[in-house]
Order: sequence, then C-alpha cells, then structure tokens
Amino acid sequence: MKIQKNKIKTATIILSAVIIGLMLLSPMTVLPSVNAQSQLPSDSCSSMSKKEIHDKAASLDNSKAKLMAENSNDFKTKIQGHGYRFNSIFNTWSLDKTSCNLTWKTTNIVYSFNDTKGSMKNIVVTEDPALTKIISVTEQVVSRASTSTNSYNWAGYEPYAMSSPTAKYPVYEATTTFTLPSITYPSNPTNACKTNLGYQPCDLAIWDGIEDSLGGSNNLAQAGADEDITYNGGYQYSYYLWYEFLTTNPTSGLTQCTGLTINPSDSITSDVYGENTYGGSSTSYDISITDNTSNPVQICTVTGQSFFTTSTPYYGTFIDERLCNTIANPCPTSSMSTLPSFTSDTFSSTTMYYNGGTQSIDSSFGVNGWYNEDKMNSNGSNPPNISNGAESSSSFTETYRNSLGT
Repeated sequence: MKIQKNKIKTATIILSAVIIGLMLLSPMTVLPSVNAQSQLPSDSCSSMSKKEIHDKAASLDNSKAKLMAENSNDFKTKIQGHGYRFNSIFNTWSLDKTSCNLTWKTTNIVYSFNDTKGSMKNIVVTEDPALTKIISVTEQVVSRASTSTNSYNWAGYEPYAMSSPTAKYPVYEATTTFTLPSITYPSNPTNACKTNLGYQPCDLAIWDGIEDSLGGSNNLAQAGADEDITYNGGYQYSYYLWYEFLTTNPTSGLTQCTGLTINPSDSITSDVYGENTYGGSSTSYDISITDNTSNPVQICTVTGQSFFTTSTPYYGTFIDERLCNTIANPCPTSSMSTLPSFTSDTFSSTTMYYNGGTQSIDSSFGVNGWYNEDKMNSNGSNPPNISNGAESSSSFTETYRNSLGT
C-alpha cells in the first residue's frame, strides 16, 4: 500500500507540473469551467438584460417604424374607413436561460380604432427589429382594464410607500411574480361565458401597476397576464400577456403581446417602472412582462412611454380583475366580463420602488394601514367573489370563491 501511494503521489506531481508548464507556455489558454453549461436562474438573466433591453429598444427609429407600418397595404386594408390613432410600440425578446443571450425577435407598432359597432380594436404591425420588412399585420378585438368602482371588478391591494404615519412617497415602480392559474367556466351564473348567446366572456386578468389616485380613476400604468373563455359551439380558452396606459378618457384598450405562447402554471413576472429608477426621466415609463417558465424565456417590453406628465404616482397596485368590454369609464356592470372559476394565484416578490428606497409588501402594511384593500363583491354579500389573503413576506394569495353577480 505504501508503494502504491507513492506512485499516485508521484503521478499527481508530474501531472500538475505538465499543466503548469502548458499554462506558462500558453498564457492565453483558459481551462474550461465545469460549470460553464449550468443554467442560470431566469430572474438573474432578466436582471442582467434589463438595461440591454432598454438601450436596444431606445435605439429604435420610431418614426421609420411607424412610417413602414402606415405604408403597408395590409394595414391600409384593415384600417380602411376608420379613424385610427397611434397606440404604442412593444418589442418581443427571447432570453436563453443557459447563456443569458438575449435575442430581439420583433418590433410591433400598435394602432387603435373603434369599429362601426363601437367595439375597440387594435391593428398590430409586426416588423423585424432592423426595420427591413413587415412580418405580419393582425387585428385584435380588445377588452379594457377598467378603474375600480366599489371593487365590483378588482380584488387585491393598492399599497403606498410610507416613511412615517403621515409622509407618503412618490412610487415609481411596482413589480411582482405570479403563477398563471388554470381557469374553467363557473356553474353559476347560468350560460356563463356563452358569447354566442350574447353573454359576456369569462375573463381573469392578473396585473400590477402604478397609479396617481386610488382605483386608477385618473392615471394608471399596468401590465400582466390575461386568460379568458368564450363559447361558440364549444369552449375556447386563450392566454396572453398585455399592458395598458389608462387615463380618465381612454382612447384605446389593453394591448396583447402577440407572437408569444403562455400557458397555465407558467411563472410570470410583471414590472412597471419609471426610467428615473435608473437615472432617466420621471415622465418616461417602461414595462417588462416575462414568462419565466418558457425556454428560452419570453419577454414583452414597452420602452419610453410618456405618462404621468401632469401628475405623480403614489400607489403600487396588485390586482385580480375581470375586464371591461366597452370604452366607457367607469365600466358599466353590464359590460363586465364574468369571473371564471380558477385555482388560486399568489403574488410573490411584490415590491415597490419609491423616493427613498425599495419596499416589499409585508404584514407591516396591514398593521399600519398603508394600503387600500379591494374586495370583489359583485353579489353584495359575503363571501366575496375573490378572497384576499393577508400580505406577508412580500406575498399574498387570491382565492376564488364564486362568480355570483358577475
């Protein structure tokens, strides 16, 4: 055994000497890391890519992109006879979880109009990021996230940042992560989701945002995920990421991020933030909505949207909502979607950035009363349609109870 140990020791010394010699002879040689192919956490990749996404999107020639869209024959055909208005530009990206390589997939120019029946629609012109060709021109029949009126359509919390019982800070960012729940049509009310019979679709929107007044009654920047059910001889389910900049006089509905595929149980991170969070303008806002589950990661972003130009946001907002199907604001109850039955959803890593730091939503908000709680109670009695769980350790859970009155 002693001789064997010496042989091993001698071999080890020789091998070490060879490796050192090779390294000295070839200074540029780098030995491969055994962790080179390990998968980085998607949140780390997203954080690393945030500035890269902003800088690339900010370099886009918006005027050229809009001119290309408006000169498209497909666009002219779809918009013919309607007075249209520019809505926004969103970009889609893919992010490789292993290498953190970011790919800019598409640039999407969005226009809105109301058709002859009063329905709100978007025309989305999808272009390549180099602006050399038009990929597609699609039409969206859109719903609208609405302000909260007596909480018949919102469930969740509208917290504000405090330094004392009386000092309220401006809030410039709200971010959260949630798992998209499964939905199904409720047993009550009768004919729920049956749009072919003239009933409203079933719809659940999960989102976060920032606002300058409670209930989003003035200005609200928001983003998240939506899932809905319609019926025409069979139930159809759809799932998508979306964003909206809502004002007192809305001229457009929410915008669906086209070209992305999301599914129930996917982890979604939504981030709405002012560019002043990293030294930019206090009236210029970005949105990032990420499907963390997909591989590569799918991201929809809006960059440099002018908003809160005449007011200041003071509230973060974290909500489950049933969407509105008309441009009226506030939305009439008759135009509200029916609440589908759904598995519970949890808002986690729920955080606000404000002048003074970063604040996670936790039990202190309840103790100090630093929020407005919205209870969706369309049936006018207990239990509400959705129960809000208590906020703790930057999270809270929304639990379905019933669809009565929706």
